[in-house]
Amino acid sequence: MTRATVADADHKPGLLQEHEACKAIFDKVLTEAEYQKLLTRKDVSLSHKALQGALMISHYRHEIRFQQSYQFLTKLIDVDALMNKWRYHHVFMVHRMIGAKPGTGGSASGYHYLRSTISDKYRIFLDLFNLSNYYLPQEFVPELTDGMKAILSPK
Repeated sequence: MTRATVADADHKPGLLQEHEACKAIFDKVLTEAEYQKLLTRKDVSLSHKALQGALMISHYRHEIRFQQSYQFLTKLIDVDALMNKWRYHHVFMVHRMIGAKPGTGGSASGYHYLRSTISDKYRIFLDLFNLSNYYLPQEFVPELTDGMKAILSPK
């Protein structure tokens, strides 16, 4: 058993505040009613069940049944990242070639319009990128029960 120090007591308010903030983040995804509020505000686009499924796939990606699904989720994230990278490079190419003049596609300000498309608002799979907000250290992920393993095992 270790003894508490003065430094521990000094950090306690900050740690409690951090704990409450972390708890609030998890409550938003674990409680369906809270998650529904995020959907209503369009802060997320995946349904509650889809998010739970993606989290299960991510946490249990080492299980045979989830390996392909995890690879698929990873590829969707890669597609989104590459699309965003292309947009980023395209914006600067347009700025270099035509400046802030009207765009060749008919937009009033080609460069400024394109620059606005780099934000998270235009990310296709942002919810999948944000899954890492809800990852737990592996030692806190519960073992699958024998019943679950039987259900998930290939037939």
